[in-house]
Formats: sequence, C-alpha cells, structure tokens
Amino acid sequence: MTIETYWPDAATRADFARQAEEKGRANPSFWNGLPMFPTRPVDGHKGTFGTALCVGGSRGMSGAISLTGSAALVAGAGLTRLFVPESILETVAGFAREYTTIPGACDASGRLTSAAFDAILAEAANATALAVGPGFGRSAEATRLVVELFFELERPAVFDADALNALAEAGVFDETQTLETRELEKKKAVAEGTENAVGEKGGEQEKNAKNAAPSNRFAGRKPRGARILTPHPGEFARLTGAKPTGDRTARIDAATAFAERLERLFGDGARRRSESEKTVATALKNDATLGTLESFLSGENGATDGTASGAPSTVEAKRRDAANGGDSASRREKRTLQVDNPKTVGDYSDGGGSGDSCAEARKTQGDFSSTAKERASDGASFVVVLKGAGTVVADGNGAVCVNETGNPNLATGGSGDVLTGVIVGLLAQGATPFDAARLAVALHGLAADLRATRCSRGAVASDVVRFLPLAFDFYEAAQRAARREV
Repeated sequence: MTIETYWPDAATRADFARQAEEKGRANPSFWNGLPMFPTRPVDGHKGTFGTALCVGGSRGMSGAISLTGSAALVAGAGLTRLFVPESILETVAGFAREYTTIPGACDASGRLTSAAFDAILAEAANATALAVGPGFGRSAEATRLVVELFFELERPAVFDADALNALAEAGVFDETQTLETRELEKKKAVAEGTENAVGEKGGEQEKNAKNAAPSNRFAGRKPRGARILTPHPGEFARLTGAKPTGDRTARIDAATAFAERLERLFGDGARRRSESEKTVATALKNDATLGTLESFLSGENGATDGTASGAPSTVEAKRRDAANGGDSASRREKRTLQVDNPKTVGDYSDGGGSGDSCAEARKTQGDFSSTAKERASDGASFVVVLKGAGTVVADGNGAVCVNETGNPNLATGGSGDVLTGVIVGLLAQGATPFDAARLAVALHGLAADLRATRCSRGAVASDVVRFLPLAFDFYEAAQRAARREV
C-alpha cells in the first residue's frame, strides 16, 4: 500500500500561502530561529542527497518501520533502505515501491537478533545516516543488538521506540552505579594510603579517577557517531529514572539535563565556533536572495527542487552555524532567556551584518559540494528529542528549542515512527543532528496542522507523510515572511 501525497488545488494552495504569510509575521522569532533546509543543488543526483538506512520491524509491527522508511523518502533522502527481519521482508516491501529492503537474521518470533549485527554494519558503511528502533520488538537478543549498534555505528543515527527501551534496560546511561563505586574506591584508597601524589602506589590511578567524567559500566566505550534519541515521556522515564511533568520549564530542564548527561558520559565536550562561523552568523539576516511567498508556492520563480530560484547554497549552512553558535556558557544563558520568553524559543541567530559581510561569508563557507556524510557529522554529538505537546529538542552543549507546531491529531500510533523517518531523511542530506531534529519536529507538527485544515478528526500517522511535501513549502514560506519582519 503506497502512501499517496496530498496535492491541493490552486485555490487551496493560495489559501495555504496566505496562512503561511500570517504565521510567519505573527511569530517571527520562532520561524527565524529554525534552520533552513539542506540545500538541493540543481545538478544533484540521488547520491548527493544521501542514503538513509532504517533498522527495525518485527512480526506484528511491520507498519512501524514502513512508516519510517516512507517518511525518510518524502523528507528527501536520495535512497532509503530498510533492514528488517527476514520473516517480514515481503510485508514491508509491499508498503512502498520506492525504498529497498534487506533481510536480517531473526528469531522464531520475527525479531532481529545479534546475528544480524555484522550485516547491519556492512550496510551502514554505505549509508549516510541511520534510524534504529521502530517496530523492533523486545528480547534479550534485541537488547544486545541495539547496545552494540549504539556504540559501533559510525554514521549519525536516530534511536527510537524499542531501541530506547533496550538501551534503558541495559543501563547504558546509568551514572549512579559508577559514581557510588568511585566513592567507595576513593575511601578505600584513603584507608590504604594510596591517595598521595602521582608517583606513589595508586596515586596516578586515584588522580585519574578524581578528574574523570562520571560514567557507568560501559565506561571506555564511546559511540562512533552522533546520536539522536527521541523518547516520549514513558521512554524518557525508563532512560532517566524520572518521568517529566507537563510543565514547560521542567520539560526543558529534563531534556537538557539528559542531553548533558550523554555528553558527560560519552562526548567530547562543547563545540566552539571558528571565526569564519561567527562571520557567517553575523551575515545571516542580510541575505537578500529571497523570492516572494506567492511565486515560491506557485513555482513561478522557476525553482524545481523545492528552493527559491537563485537562492545561494550556503544559506542553510549559515543558519545552521548561527543556530549552533557560541560557547556552552553563552548558549545556556540564551536558553534561560528563552524559557522566560516563549516567543524567543529557538532563536539563536546573531544580529547585524551587511551585504558585504554576507558576500564574505559565502567565501568563508568553502566548497559545499562535500558529501552528505561529511556534513552530517558536524555539530553536537548527542541530541535529545523529548516528545509531547511542545516537543523539546536539546543538545549536549546547552542549545535547546521548543516546538510550536502540531495538534492532538499526532496522538496516534505510528506518529513517532514518521518523525524518526523525517529526522533520518534530513540527516541523510547532511543536516547537523540538532538542526535535523528541530527541523523535523517542526515539519512533523506542521504536516499535522495542515491535515487538520481538511478535517479536524480521524487522522492517522500516514496522513502526516501525505502532507509533508506541502509542509515543506509552507515552512519555507512562513520563514520568508518572518524574515521580512526582522
């Protein structure tokens, strides 16, 4: 069963254009603070836009991984491949003609086993980004497989659904055990007189223990690529031991604290911008190559790839760098301000700049024909997407964004699988993990909002996929209108 895209008539398209204009003008802070889409050069081909590899599915849950794959396709991945249990391959293949399927070793219940690990790594070597977890199912074998994938996959990867349950069950993010153990070891060292300066028995070891970041029984293992975790509140509780409340500030604090814990356990610390990146951020708001809202939505500007004709390929990169800018302390300060003022949530761009500096910024960006694999590896190592009304996206460096799109139509089975597909589709095209997550969350909610204009009830997850192409147009149009308000 192929999911057919929703194609509005001319009158409906014009109405959506007006709505986008209104939304952009009404809340410019939100729209300007969000990233722009990964560029799609006119001479690009499917290899240019990356390969998304989605791993999951099990007997009885073949629809989950199929939704993820369909969403990745519509989100723009050049190629989408689904690695699924051999027992459900034909069922999954029947959902869409456009993605390809790969059979994996499975148990009698139709769940992937650790015997599939080597095959997944081999397929991942040819991918740009991965998604792990939709429809995975739960078993001891599945848990072992997910944990190994979490640490060994070299590409950016989204972990969702039962993959999160597996990581929680294995205690991958548990700090308590090691912190307590370290304190006991410290007391033992003091009692044995081995806590002295470096050079005496046990001194070097004790010094290292004092200076080391907290970790757990997986200490010494570090994920080989960036990771995006997308828990709903129940999964978040299993991962952290505390279920977040509905309070907006508390959700922001919870997501941020967990992202920082991941960075503490496994990351390299805060990423700092170079001088050239700061130049790009300063020039961001002064890019004059904007088409009109009406011409963009109607296609009259001649664009054929979803971007305004003449728009420079560096615009997305400039917004990305501006959004990720500043050191850890300054980003935390901005986050605090955003909590106090909802209108500024997600707004990290620096002001100022001139036309000349914009031209200079393009020069400093270098060659953007680099592969999607290289671009997707930029940014923070860990991103947490705490789903729910006002989904919170936080990275391990203190950056945070609260979504303002979406409605209760998303409260249906499969919506999260679609979101995972949109994220991995954007990652595959070279978006940084933080940008891919917050852009996907906004688009996901916006597609649901557009669906609600047709009928207020009766939505299913595949409707979000159907409305995604229109959501892309609406998003860019709203963002253009917002930029004219600055």
